[in-house]
Amino acid sequence: MNIKHRALPLFLLVLALLLSPAAGAHADTDYKWVRMDGKWYYCSSEGEFLTNWQKIEGVWFYFDENGVMQAGWQKIDGIWYLFSPGGAMQTGWQKVGGKWYYLNGDGVMQTGWLSLGSWDYYLTQSGAMATGWQKIDGIWYLFGPGGAMQTGWQKVGGKWYYFNGDGAMQTGWLSLGNWYYYLAQSGAMATGWQKIDGKWYFFNSGGGMITGWQKLGSNWYFMNTSGVMATGWQTIGERTYFFADGGVLADCPGEGAMLRGFHVIDGKVCVFAQGGALQEDWASKNVIVIDPGHGAPPRSRTGRCPWAQALTR
Repeated sequence: MNIKHRALPLFLLVLALLLSPAAGAHADTDYKWVRMDGKWYYCSSEGEFLTNWQKIEGVWFYFDENGVMQAGWQKIDGIWYLFSPGGAMQTGWQKVGGKWYYLNGDGVMQTGWLSLGSWDYYLTQSGAMATGWQKIDGIWYLFGPGGAMQTGWQKVGGKWYYFNGDGAMQTGWLSLGNWYYYLAQSGAMATGWQKIDGKWYFFNSGGGMITGWQKLGSNWYFMNTSGVMATGWQTIGERTYFFADGGVLADCPGEGAMLRGFHVIDGKVCVFAQGGALQEDWASKNVIVIDPGHGAPPRSRTGRCPWAQALTR
């Protein structure tokens, strides 16, 4: 940093030295602090004052071309610096106007990504530390109240979001451990029934995708190993089942619900056990029944179920 000198009129220098309460407070060889017209200078006994960068008693100060000590925000050679009211160059975290800024060891205000210790921060173009949701280069990130970038599961506004190791908010399918999750375009974790690419899935309260047999409400459903809800005829193990999908039904348990009892399917009267398994076929009569000695005879009902037009979950 350059050291420059300029001369003050002698009578002003003498007057300032006599009146200034700070005179001698920052003593350096042959130089003293001088205050004139509310401004501070660093002057020699011969009336010369310093300009540009100066290190005084181990602290950096900056004086303009007229020798005036600078304070607050200053842009010097295209770079922003911050000086205390007493003129000392600031470094590290500094709070100004309710916002936090970071200045490196040379006093330079930082912008963009900043890694300190085990945490990452983001400083906007103004230098202000980012908090909360921030979209950076088209990617959403979340920063805590202290500015630290968040990773992993985070609950915001009652909804769960997931951020990878780089802090990027995830969307779509997510595999973690033994579970699959689905994150909406907003990043929010899905729960309950979800229709994804035209197929129905069910996610538990913790967001995990469900597979296999599930009783939801009063109905049984079956989700295959990919989590897709089964509809229509399905062979599971050694048994055949039929899951309603909007055809002609004796009763309407809901789309994907396992049928039980008597039902007319594709012109056949079918009987399903209490567990939903299809029973033996009376081929000669084109009728599928079980335990013909019990229960009422099958009845054919026509008309589509209400959910065939408007399914709600």
